[in-house]
Amino acid sequence: MPAPTIADETRPPAPWGWRRVAAKIVLPLVLAAGLWWTFGPNPAIQVGPATTRLTAPLGSDGLPDYRRALLDAQQRGVTPDNNAAVPLVIAFWPHEDDSAILSMSQAQRITQQLGVPSPPPLADAFTSRNTADFTDGIGRLLTERLDRSEWNLASDDDADVDADIRRRSDIDAVRWGVCEPVGRPWTAEDIPFMAEWIEKNSAAYDRLVDASHRQAWYVPKVGRLDVEPTTLGPSLTAPLLIRSAFQNLFSRCNYYRGEGRHELAADEALAMLRLCQLAEQAPYNATRMIGFGMEKIGIELVEEMAREPRTTPAALRRLSVGLQALGTPPSFADAMDVGERYATLETFLMASDGGLAELGHRIGRESQEFGGPIAMDPDGP
Repeated sequence: MPAPTIADETRPPAPWGWRRVAAKIVLPLVLAAGLWWTFGPNPAIQVGPATTRLTAPLGSDGLPDYRRALLDAQQRGVTPDNNAAVPLVIAFWPHEDDSAILSMSQAQRITQQLGVPSPPPLADAFTSRNTADFTDGIGRLLTERLDRSEWNLASDDDADVDADIRRRSDIDAVRWGVCEPVGRPWTAEDIPFMAEWIEKNSAAYDRLVDASHRQAWYVPKVGRLDVEPTTLGPSLTAPLLIRSAFQNLFSRCNYYRGEGRHELAADEALAMLRLCQLAEQAPYNATRMIGFGMEKIGIELVEEMAREPRTTPAALRRLSVGLQALGTPPSFADAMDVGERYATLETFLMASDGGLAELGHRIGRESQEFGGPIAMDPDGP
């Protein structure tokens, strides 16, 4: 290689090509702009028709307050006199704090928010079935009516077998298995302790029927602990109240059918369908789907009663008049346009404000707090 000359050392450097300019200047500027756009401060949202149809109420940050808007929509026109939740909360008022539907704290805070005196008369509330008499009654039915060969029992001695079965009579699966006849016409002779319980709780049943005649439906979102909700979304308290009322009326309807009290059975069936339409007013489709599912059961029950030869003409007339009086159920689109829309928009705002990790933590915490129990209600049929 020849040695560099003086001419080479004084020659001016070659001009930058477009590749060098892109690599050293333009590309870093583009990356910096992208990072700033992604992680930099968000520009202020101008609330107006161009960005949202909800221009009031607004939160302290100047953005739409979707929680307040949804609550306003739910509470509009609702009073203690027309709200079906009031007699349902009274009917299922807890006798002990570990009630599966409402804890004592929940019941007290719900009535406080609804403007109802607390506690209500306990004579109007269902008594618990978690009693020794009820469990003994189940044990007696088990020993008399179930096939012992289906039980994995260690002893062949009748006394030991009976004792073992009765010890198992508090198991939920056994409890519902022995009460299966409430799904069809049954009599006091079939399940004497169940019939006695129904007759004893006539005042609570009157509360369920009263609720079915009311037009409004609003249950505050209240958790099992004294914690205020920070996210929108349905809780299971409202559908649990409706479902438990439906189950109890279903049991008494079939009891009346079995006892030949067909006009009263028709009244119970119509009350069940009216309760379903209350659930169908909920602002979230998850709750409405529960209402539609129960309504299907209620309609099948009415069809069965209409086909049954024993059903009296008077009962059939009651069913006909009552069915014609039922209104048209709302569509899923109504809830999608308010409940799901507002909950989704609020979720986006929370994610933008606190990040996805904080949003997931809050949703998980409130799912446990406000979700309520998933298990079957022990005071249902």
